[in-house]
Amino acid sequence: MSYNPGKVSKLLDMLEGTATEWMETQVTEFYSVDEIEDLSEEQIQEISEYKESDDCDPFISLALGNLVNSWEMHNDEGNWDSI
Repeated sequence: MSYNPGKVSKLLDMLEGTATEWMETQVTEFYSVDEIEDLSEEQIQEISEYKESDDCDPFISLALGNLVNSWEMHNDEGNWDSI
C-alpha cells in the first residue's frame, strides 16, 4: 500500500484562508482603512495591477484576488472591464 496524504484540499483551503487574512491585514494597514470595502476604486485598481504583475508571488496573487472579489461584492462593482 502506498502513502496517501488524505484530504489535501482542506489543507489548501486553510492555507488560502490564512494568506487572505494576512494580506487583508497588510492592505488595510497600508491604506489606513478599517475594512477592504473602505478602499477606493483607485486603491483596489492598484492592488489588482500588482496582483497581475510579475513581481507578485502566485499565492499572494490568489489572496489579493480574494480581496478584490470581496471589495467588488460589497461595492457592486462586479462588472469591471479593467480588472
